[in-house]
Amino acid sequence: MKKIFAFVLSFQIFAASVCFAAEESIEQKLADESLTAFLWVETSGEYRALCYQAYNTAKERMDEAVKKHKRKEKPLAVITDIDETLLNNIPGNQIYIGKDKSYFRKIWTQWCAAAVAEPMPGAVDCLKYAAKKKIEVFYVSNRSEKLELEGTKKNLARLGLPNVDDKHFLLKTAESSKMPRFEKVLKDYEVVIFMGDNIGDFPLNTEGKLKDERNSLVDNAQKDFGKKFIVFPNPIYGHWERALAENYQKLSPEQKENVRRNILKYWFPEE
Repeated sequence: MKKIFAFVLSFQIFAASVCFAAEESIEQKLADESLTAFLWVETSGEYRALCYQAYNTAKERMDEAVKKHKRKEKPLAVITDIDETLLNNIPGNQIYIGKDKSYFRKIWTQWCAAAVAEPMPGAVDCLKYAAKKKIEVFYVSNRSEKLELEGTKKNLARLGLPNVDDKHFLLKTAESSKMPRFEKVLKDYEVVIFMGDNIGDFPLNTEGKLKDERNSLVDNAQKDFGKKFIVFPNPIYGHWERALAENYQKLSPEQKENVRRNILKYWFPEE
């Protein structure tokens, strides 16, 4: 009887370990799929060129706004995201790829507090240009105001960016949507441009929308891109992924992999 019990117990442990290994391998597979994106951002000239292109466009829009601006009008401002719009978080992001949400939260907060993120190519020059033109910069980010404000201010001050004070930082408190924070700035300022790497960084009300509706909102605003909306390249993470399916964030690694694969369009040559 003892031998039978020992055999059953051993089989159960073996089966559990196989299931864990399978789950772990899918989790790792999802992480590995980001490797090319990380390499592209960290090493390619194309990534740098797109950043310079975006910042150059932003400066052109600033010049145009200053020329048209009249003294009695609202003061001019720029609204910008921080992560992957001003700061390159690649070293901090690579650590937690493939890890669970609790690990992500802890490490991300430590990364923000360290204040060691370097600027994206052209970021410092662009915002200093805004300050030179008397355009105020508002930092609207979904970094946590409670946990990450001080580290964020320290990081941006170290880089010499303008308007590093409480008035110009609107970080996340409760809701993820940036629309209320945009409206707060728009009440007293004429916003020249919005800058970001996520469609949620622009006043398009895309929060919580799935991919088709999200893309439709982008199509409807196509004339604003390159003019009032300046987008930065970020193939590593963003709300675009959670928009692939309902409750995507709550899916298992295997379900996420299936969503990714099934959503792609394939062409096969005729035999």
